[in-house]
Amino acid sequence: MSDLERPKPVGRKRRRVTQLLVLVAACYVSYWFVWPYIRMAHRLGVVGMFSVPKSQCLTQPGFKAVDRSPKRSPLLIADHLIPYTKGKVIFEVGTRNGDILACVNPHAKKAYSAEIDATYCVKLEERGLTVLCDDFRKFSPSALPGLPEGEVPDVFFWWPMMADTQNEEWMLHIRDALWKQDLGAGKRVIIAFDHNWPRDRRNLQYMWNKYGVDMNGEKHEVKYAENRHWRASGTFTLLHLKLDPPRVSTGSIHASKGKFGEVKKAEE
Repeated sequence: MSDLERPKPVGRKRRRVTQLLVLVAACYVSYWFVWPYIRMAHRLGVVGMFSVPKSQCLTQPGFKAVDRSPKRSPLLIADHLIPYTKGKVIFEVGTRNGDILACVNPHAKKAYSAEIDATYCVKLEERGLTVLCDDFRKFSPSALPGLPEGEVPDVFFWWPMMADTQNEEWMLHIRDALWKQDLGAGKRVIIAFDHNWPRDRRNLQYMWNKYGVDMNGEKHEVKYAENRHWRASGTFTLLHLKLDPPRVSTGSIHASKGKFGEVKKAEE
């Protein structure tokens, strides 16, 4: 039989194509359905990844999340904020579509949002939130619409885009404004830090070292696992800084709450 008459090895080519398709399918399944859970187990532990609670926001009547983590902070952050804002006034800086504030709002006396993006401002108003559509540094904490003169928010909260350039500046802006009018007693700033983000981790240590003692700081860890995105599981730290003026400070003790909920105190 001549070379022209010899049949071509079609079967071998088909096997190679099949093997390639199987490899692509295996990579796809691994990337989307296997590796995310390996990553969760690495961050939270095998037991931890199955013991992360569901946010109470998900069962709150009328609540519907618009964004997904990591475009916003985890919904469990709202669970952390609710006990500190129940019957009180909260002011969130940079609210995006408002998932966190919308969950906290029914529990608070009043909820304010400062948002510079006009598109988000419209969406926040549609959710029934009080929105200050501008740079929050242009507003006086003691002259917010809807609050009696001299009354200020009890809790200021944010998770900024650029922790190292915004956290300290924003906190000092609020602290100085309240201290100047002697209105800081009993108020606090709560700043969120994502452990998956190097900039957040570095700034958390900086803020804790610089202000943790003088402002009676507390660190609270929140474990979360919302979805398969690489930044949608892990740990957030909520840094609480008290805004009490120095003369009514409760001392030079700061607390750090660990992953099991215990509070560790250390005198500096």
